[in-house]
Amino acid sequence: MKPFVERVQIWTPEPETAKEHVYLQLTRSGAIIALGTALPRGRLPGGADHGFPWLHYRFRSVDMGQTWQLHERNWWEPEKRGRLASVVDHETGEIFVFTQGTWPLQDDRGRPMSESWMITNYRQGRQMGARLTMESSRDDGQTWISTDITDQFYTYPNAGLAWFIGGGIQLVRGPYKGRMLIPARYFTGDWQEVDPAKHNILYHHPALGAVYDDGIGQVAQVLDEQAHNAVIYSDDHGKTWQWGGSSQGFVGEACIVELADGSVYMNNRNHDPRSLGYRSWCVSRDGGETFSEFGVHKELVEGRCHAAVTRYVDPATDKVGCLLFSNPASFEGVNQLHTREIGSAARRNMTVRASYDEGKTWPVSRLLSREAGYSSLVVLGDGTILCGFGHWVYRFNLAWLEAGG
Repeated sequence: MKPFVERVQIWTPEPETAKEHVYLQLTRSGAIIALGTALPRGRLPGGADHGFPWLHYRFRSVDMGQTWQLHERNWWEPEKRGRLASVVDHETGEIFVFTQGTWPLQDDRGRPMSESWMITNYRQGRQMGARLTMESSRDDGQTWISTDITDQFYTYPNAGLAWFIGGGIQLVRGPYKGRMLIPARYFTGDWQEVDPAKHNILYHHPALGAVYDDGIGQVAQVLDEQAHNAVIYSDDHGKTWQWGGSSQGFVGEACIVELADGSVYMNNRNHDPRSLGYRSWCVSRDGGETFSEFGVHKELVEGRCHAAVTRYVDPATDKVGCLLFSNPASFEGVNQLHTREIGSAARRNMTVRASYDEGKTWPVSRLLSREAGYSSLVVLGDGTILCGFGHWVYRFNLAWLEAGG
């Protein structure tokens, strides 16, 4: 097949917004839903996401991502809608979207407070109205039913604040076939603000709170050993959901994929000062109920950003193919805690990679765009690969990716 790549604009950025993300969800019918978010341009320096209204978009494409139709555009108050995750049940066709709200945290001058305060005071946040919501659609994303799931998932078991973010999966092989999983984040329940008497606090970041020296490197408290990833899962087509296993610490958002043997592979945004600049990973051999193998990928550059991973299936043979991975592959800003600009400095060089040994190595890579951000990957029935980030989606095929070497 002849290599090709093209860029399609899903929506036009609005003047008052910034920090746009899009998550792509492929439905059973082959339609694609683009779940977009944007934040007000006037939010705090340093990139605070909480305490502000979020603009949410829903677009739908029925021509393999070449054109997009707007289905919803809403500003949501921060306690109602914020970060999101999605999954589709390919047996029933039902689509599930999870959203997490924060709350309007403001100091005496009307400015949102740090994320560390939000995590420490999660009980107070719930009293202030923070909600977790699950929406479901049985008509391919045309209409939605909303369910409040705050009571069940506001916290991780025996721990603290939790939320969902990213693309979910449904297992298609092994003893857990049919199980749906959603990636999540959580923080330990006894999470405390950094004690100046015990830690060498270097400065106070407006979005992340205290940044300190732990003897190995500089650490932002909301990204230290108390920050973990996890999954929730459902074995009954989304009627009920429960918490699964936990990753190692020092992580941000995660992306997940099923391995050829039915195991669950989780790839983590990594902030561990001992392996700074590279992605971490973990594997579950029991369908996501526990994670028992942990490591760091020295081939996957960590751009301090959410990434995406998915499975390529050969459209001609329907055989299991390679794994695909996308993220900002730039060392720029790896030591960005020194610059007080955590988050944005390193988000350059959106790169897509392929692994032919189930994620052990990633020998093929190709630069997709100098611009980068949170990303999403889906593979269409004809083998076309879609990578969404910002307000764009890139359409390309495996031949184009492999031509990059």
